[in-house]
Amino acid sequence: MTNITEINISTGEVIEREYTQEELDKRAELESNPPQKVIDMRAQDQFLENQESVALRESAIIKLQSLGLTEDEAKAIVGL
Repeated sequence: MTNITEINISTGEVIEREYTQEELDKRAELESNPPQKVIDMRAQDQFLENQESVALRESAIIKLQSLGLTEDEAKAIVGL
């Protein structure tokens, strides 16, 4: 497992150490059962990625249609 790096801002001292068992347990708990805020952020990120993908596909279809392709032909090219 990755070490923890602690930096004392006042002195500039850098300490690298292993995770304690308590920290490992907490990390495992959070990874298996993330807080609602984290879930919401992940869902929002996924939504934005999907919206961007839709916008790019729509833009590609419009550009292909301007080149003379039918809507069905353009959709086939972009994988819809």
